[in-house]
Amino acid sequence: MNIINRRNLERGVIIVLACMAALFLTGEPSRLELGLLDLRFAVNRGGGSGEFRQVAVVLVDTRTEAELGRLFDSSWRDLYPQLIAGLEAAGATGIVWDAAFAESRPDLDPALAARLQEGVPVVAGSGPGSAVAPSLRDAFAGVGWLAFVGSDSIPRRIPAGTDPPPLALVAAPYLPEPPARLPARDVDIWIDYSRDLSRIPRFSMIDLLRAESGRLADERRTPASIFRDRLVFVGQDLPAYDRYQLPGTQGARVPGVFAQVAATLTVAQQFQISRPPRWADWLIAVAIATLLVVSSTLSNRILRRSFTGAAVIVGLVVPVLLFSIWRVWMSYSAVLAVVVIPLIAVAVVRRIWLTRSYRTSLGFDPALIQRHRDLIESYSTGVEREAAVLCSDVRDYTQFVTDHAPDLVQRVMSEYMAAMEQVVDSFGGYVNKYVGDEIVAVFGFPREEKRCVERSVQAALAMLDKLKELQESWRSRGLPVLQAIGIGLDAGPLRFTHIGGRHRVQFDVIGNPINGASRLQTLTKEHKRPLIIPAEVVEEQQELDVVMYGTPPDQVPERAVTFLGEVMVRGQGRRRVYGLTAGPSHQ
Repeated sequence: MNIINRRNLERGVIIVLACMAALFLTGEPSRLELGLLDLRFAVNRGGGSGEFRQVAVVLVDTRTEAELGRLFDSSWRDLYPQLIAGLEAAGATGIVWDAAFAESRPDLDPALAARLQEGVPVVAGSGPGSAVAPSLRDAFAGVGWLAFVGSDSIPRRIPAGTDPPPLALVAAPYLPEPPARLPARDVDIWIDYSRDLSRIPRFSMIDLLRAESGRLADERRTPASIFRDRLVFVGQDLPAYDRYQLPGTQGARVPGVFAQVAATLTVAQQFQISRPPRWADWLIAVAIATLLVVSSTLSNRILRRSFTGAAVIVGLVVPVLLFSIWRVWMSYSAVLAVVVIPLIAVAVVRRIWLTRSYRTSLGFDPALIQRHRDLIESYSTGVEREAAVLCSDVRDYTQFVTDHAPDLVQRVMSEYMAAMEQVVDSFGGYVNKYVGDEIVAVFGFPREEKRCVERSVQAALAMLDKLKELQESWRSRGLPVLQAIGIGLDAGPLRFTHIGGRHRVQFDVIGNPINGASRLQTLTKEHKRPLIIPAEVVEEQQELDVVMYGTPPDQVPERAVTFLGEVMVRGQGRRRVYGLTAGPSHQ
């Protein structure tokens, strides 16, 4: 069995292309891959309401600045003891400050340090290039590194190997339900943004500072007990401070403290986001690509569509399920590549071979495939349109074949057919079929349908003129000469459809105009006219002049038809027809 055939070779090339794309996309996550990761966060958003009850956010914002009459700076440390006392009284389990207390304030630090050591644990941050002031460092319950590993301008990873450890690792043990075991510090941790961060309770710092009678000083008069059994994050919501377009914020820039909240909840959750090894990610993509290529190239149409659909579903759905259930992050951009590339490549290959098949077979112009692609399915029942049909036939072709050598006949007929097809095409028609020396051409659907009758007449006259040119060329080269042709034209409704058996189908036309054009072409021999057309066609065109029978030859226009009377057209009854004035080469 020969496995190196055209189909298997095409399959192999497509699979290799898909594998190369997958290899490129399974490396460091691209912006596309990170965007697709955010879509998976969105799919899983809505759960985790219990986690929202574990945290709250207090913001140092412009409203606080306005009501206090002070711009935010290190002098605000005189307010922090009151803030800590209020949160402690409200029942908070801990406080996480998304800020670095790097500047020493001898006038304020002793009172703040004393408050830090009294009750609820408070965790502070240490920024890049700055450490917590010595006067406060030992007073905090813990100090964590503030920096993230950013990707596409979004905090994405909790960095590994930092000292002090990341703030999320330091803060997680103070959650109401702390993690049983913290992750290893020597690996990066990808932040899970599946939670809708807008659902996290947030308050302005002034609400707590002005709280009275156990209620916050906000418009809703929220009970201060909102902070009970919550880990409270304190951050800045000021124009000059860090803001990010975090996943799920619909493009809005939100304070960076919410990234710290998401990072801390990520550390605390049971299943953290994990990425398979690159080789495993790549092998899965290769398997999907192979399955898709093989299924989409099956010869059986039902099996092809069924298995291709199943392969696409597997490729697109499985990565989402893996992420939703086990937080396994497969490279979705690689999966998309191995789904899209094979589908496009197979479609292109099929189109190339289909076009080549159409180009070398009869009944359909390959240039029309894309334009009428949407109508292909309806061809099973047919499409009905008004069109014109031209039938031409070589006079005395049997005798011509008898009198000349086969190679000369082949050469002359090839030139004749090619020239006539070019004429038909130039007037917007197409050759529907060749029947021996006869040409059947259609003007109208599925090409341009306007003025199809007039264009068919123009094409018929051009074919007669082209024959004169060919005759002169054949004589000058010593080749046999076709003496004359006869052309019949008819127009009317035609049904365009596929006709054939189980293994071979041809695009074809059905209708009276086909029969009429063929019968009128036969009558050109009897009436010795190069072109015969019915009265209905004469009335719809402007290329031919109508003259009375018996008009002197010197008064007949170059392109004129005369009324031949009513003739019996087999299968159609009696019809009024006109014939083109016969020239010497058309007899």
